[in-house]
Amino acid sequence: MVEALKARRAGANLLEITTCGAVAPYGPILGGKLVALMMLSPQVGADYQAAYDAPSIISSQMLNRPVIRDNKLVYLGTTSLYAHGSSQYNRLKLPAKTIAPDQPELRYEPIGETTGFGTLQFSPETSRAIDQLVSASKAFKDVNSVFGEGTSPKLRKLKQGMRLIGFNPDRMLRHEQKRLIYAAPLASQSREWLLERATDLPSYLANPEAFPDASEAIAEYWRKRWLAGRLDRQYPRYEEDEPGQGMTPRQVEGNRVG
Repeated sequence: MVEALKARRAGANLLEITTCGAVAPYGPILGGKLVALMMLSPQVGADYQAAYDAPSIISSQMLNRPVIRDNKLVYLGTTSLYAHGSSQYNRLKLPAKTIAPDQPELRYEPIGETTGFGTLQFSPETSRAIDQLVSASKAFKDVNSVFGEGTSPKLRKLKQGMRLIGFNPDRMLRHEQKRLIYAAPLASQSREWLLERATDLPSYLANPEAFPDASEAIAEYWRKRWLAGRLDRQYPRYEEDEPGQGMTPRQVEGNRVG
């Protein structure tokens, strides 16, 4: 039963965040926290549905008819860069009702550790070479990196390639660099919904396109909760001849919002 639910839901309603952070020069002002918070926006769910609103290749082939999966995004997953944790996700939360009246508090929750199994130890050149080897060894591609095929196309290609050249993929893919696993349910009933227990999704997940101002509301929260305090510490006061007349960034921010 669990495997059947996983097949129906895990490939369509869960999103694994592989890269999430701030590019230079936005790291020192906690831009990574803004990006992580923005992943909770209904706009991501709307874009996700638009991008994958097409028949599932494998399911359609198996049933010999077009199969379009319910691709409402209800759950995010990611991992820390290091085993001891992540400053980006630490204490990060979105207060209730920030984006919709029925939105509960959302946060990234640590739920365990990885087993140290993956693809980070392989260079891009090695991955491309193995991809070419796998393609040349068959008249068709088992892994096409399209929606509905399954998780981690890169991992599955490397497994095939390792077997072709005589290596044990379970040993070659184990790098022993464990990381913390974070989960971000996008609603309090996400887990129940993924288990197909009778429950209704909140409005911002059921109809994410109806909340075009949600991302701006999230950015406003980040600016007050994280950015203002960081600017206060890094740049204690403005020069007297600058706008703000010697006020701290938080004071200037309060005046602008008010």
